[in-house]
Amino acid sequence: MIKFVSRLHCPASLFPMRATPVSTLGRVLVSATSMVIAGSELPAAAETRAPVEGVFAWANPITDGLNRYGQKDVHILADAGNWYLVATEMRVPAQEKRGLVLYRSPDLVHWREVSLLFDRETIPADSWYRDEWLAPEIHQINGKYFALFHCRNNRQRPYRLPGFGLAVADHIEGPYRNLTPDRPLYWGNNTNLFAAPDGRIHLYWDRDGRIYSAELDPEKGSLKTEPGEILGPATLGKQFRFLDAPFVTERNGRYYMITSSFYAGYIIRVRYLTASSADGPWTMAAEPLLTFIESEADSTLRMPYPPGYSFAPPTQVIFHHQIFRGPGGLDYLAYHSSEKYSEPHLVIEPIKFDGAGGLVVPAPKQPQHSVSLP
Repeated sequence: MIKFVSRLHCPASLFPMRATPVSTLGRVLVSATSMVIAGSELPAAAETRAPVEGVFAWANPITDGLNRYGQKDVHILADAGNWYLVATEMRVPAQEKRGLVLYRSPDLVHWREVSLLFDRETIPADSWYRDEWLAPEIHQINGKYFALFHCRNNRQRPYRLPGFGLAVADHIEGPYRNLTPDRPLYWGNNTNLFAAPDGRIHLYWDRDGRIYSAELDPEKGSLKTEPGEILGPATLGKQFRFLDAPFVTERNGRYYMITSSFYAGYIIRVRYLTASSADGPWTMAAEPLLTFIESEADSTLRMPYPPGYSFAPPTQVIFHHQIFRGPGGLDYLAYHSSEKYSEPHLVIEPIKFDGAGGLVVPAPKQPQHSVSLP
């Protein structure tokens, strides 16, 4: 039986996914399969399941057609009967990152690369956005597609905070035009774009363990308001811990933010906050949505690493979460499996808004999931 570990403890009902109408994707038939690439067995299903009418079934982590060295900070968008995914790509040993890679899937389980939206080899050597390509997102706004990305120039700013930029296209698969070729919108990481019901476009990002926000003018590719800290010691008091990777969505007039916090002893708690406005103020729920601990982390490397390019376990692991609307119009949570001792891969789990203003993940850390579609 395959071992899947996502380092995740959570309350019993949470089914998050980003809100995008997907009526064309209402009924999905999926069979879980195992996959072997280049002699290395990737995490796969515990057992093969035959497709069942009206049921979305899948096994975590999802690897078919995706980067076999792993992906973090996944972002999923439904468009024209397909699913699209961008992510922080883990480096192939001894190689630079290629740029911003786009994947497509008919069913959220079987993926294939369809476009290299930005090719590092075509970017000038002195450009601010030449390297890294972290935590990207793609959003459809007013009939256009906007790609949000985080980069830096490793010759000019090695080991420094990345900046985030914006690009636009008429089609999700490109070509994209960089709206920020000369400088980033701002310096920060893990930026989330949220289109509010009132038409305003908000950006939320982390910097030095705190959460910042500003409004975006996507057509001009510039910020409409000055960035400001919205979550930190002054607002959270004793609840404050190092904050990372904000994600914001809205349901029935209530706004939800998911973020990760670090605790001593390699404990990462994924928390959520609520507000009556996208501007806040934000109130943190008393209990974490999910908790990841080191003993749950998968310790098996599945890919080859040549001498000098061994897998380097990170000191801290960031859990970047997205709620999106998926098969059957239901809510799902997308994130990546543990990168502490092994390659991170796509994980999808059901999540629910409980009606009382809370979020619940019904069956966290399960290798197999099956959802009846309405």
